[in-house]
Amino acid sequence: MEPMGGSGKFWLIAGCVWTATPSVHGYPGAPTAPVSDEARTEGKQRLARALALFDEGDAEAALAELTKAWELTGSPAVLYNLGLVQLSLGRWVAADAALTEVLALSPDPLKPAQRARALAAQQKARARIGTVVLVPKLPEASTPDQLVGAVVEVDGVEAGRWPLSAPLRVGSGKHAVGLVAPGHAPLRREVIVAGEATVTVDMALVRMEGKIGQLVVTVSVPAAAVAVDGGFVGNSPLGKGLAPTPGKHTLEAKRPGYSAASTTVVVGADTTTQASLTLAEDAAAIKVLGARAVVTPSEPASLVEIDGLPRSGALVPMPPGPHTLRVEKAGFLPTTRGFSLVAGETATIKVTLIPTPETLAAHDASVSFHRTWGFVGLGSGVLLATLGGVLFFPGRALQTDIDTRLAAHEQDLQPKGRCHVGTPPSPDCAATAAALEADRSTARWKVGAGLPLLIGGGALLGAGVILLLTGPNAHRFDAVRPEIGLGWVGVSLAF
Repeated sequence: MEPMGGSGKFWLIAGCVWTATPSVHGYPGAPTAPVSDEARTEGKQRLARALALFDEGDAEAALAELTKAWELTGSPAVLYNLGLVQLSLGRWVAADAALTEVLALSPDPLKPAQRARALAAQQKARARIGTVVLVPKLPEASTPDQLVGAVVEVDGVEAGRWPLSAPLRVGSGKHAVGLVAPGHAPLRREVIVAGEATVTVDMALVRMEGKIGQLVVTVSVPAAAVAVDGGFVGNSPLGKGLAPTPGKHTLEAKRPGYSAASTTVVVGADTTTQASLTLAEDAAAIKVLGARAVVTPSEPASLVEIDGLPRSGALVPMPPGPHTLRVEKAGFLPTTRGFSLVAGETATIKVTLIPTPETLAAHDASVSFHRTWGFVGLGSGVLLATLGGVLFFPGRALQTDIDTRLAAHEQDLQPKGRCHVGTPPSPDCAATAAALEADRSTARWKVGAGLPLLIGGGALLGAGVILLLTGPNAHRFDAVRPEIGLGWVGVSLAF
């Protein structure tokens, strides 16, 4: 699939869309009050975070960030991106709703290239949307007003209340549509809808005494086809729950690459019944389908779970289709995200773990410690070594000079030497000896004081270098640090 924005980067539009009071929006979730500075700042951060997540291949997490940014700001930039992300996930109806609204805004917030992309994305979405017209048929003992407020379902999720203001818009493919009316048995029908086509579904309701129950079905993997008593009711996850007639029911879940799972439940009137279905991977089917996943966490020795099961090894054979990945490591926030595999292909999933505040603080403290004491060691070492050199090397040179002068003086002291010619001895000899002794004391002091300073300075220099070289990377967490990785966003962004 083509990355959002073509280049995969954000595009810029005027920052005024963040500061303006949002107008009335048709796309759900927008703020109805003026946007505060705090909400605007958080919205920009979430928009930037959505880009990073989408670049990692986590469109579901990117959608969650964009949805929150939309609730905070009502920004056209966010709405545009919502449409593109929904499109990348194959959620054609939601994509069309977002793109239709942003294209209708006045003044136009889009540049020509973005408008062209939005129109193309809208056309692509609409080509994959069909409509379903429900035609309820009541039994003779019922009256039309009993249908008012009845729940209309699509794939196990409430899509509206009767009477509907317009036909149901659904993505092309197989769906389960339902009608749950008080005093009548819940009714569901399986339909196959083609893009840009309309399907009419007759819903013949049957009177029922007593109240219906609620059935909440949990399936271990997403995108499994769930059937109740052989009738398709939707793909997992099913949302809030089903409303079957009281009594015994058989549940079944199927998905390619897994062994089917089934169970029998008894649903009571006006009660909620929980049921779970666990699908086991079919090794033989996986071998034929050949989908593989390579998970590369940003932190070594991370715990990796896919669909609730620990996974080890660089290459993991998996059934094709959507999966749920969870990566955790002590000191980091656990990351849960969805990903999808294609039969015969290998997907590489990169996961960037975000450090906890405690880990970030410890990292910063370690960086500060190594930097501070490393530079202190370097500075102190240079200072001591310089002072030691100023003392030691002149002292050594003086010692060499004294040795030369001492050898000459010893010749003067020999019999028949200069110091023994004449009576009394030459007074120069005594002065020379005193000078040699004074210079020798000075040389010894300089060497004695300079050598420890040289050694100490060298040790401090080495310690400073070691501290700087062994310290943690100061920029290791910049990409996930809000004030660095996200806080630079200054205008409305989109990708």
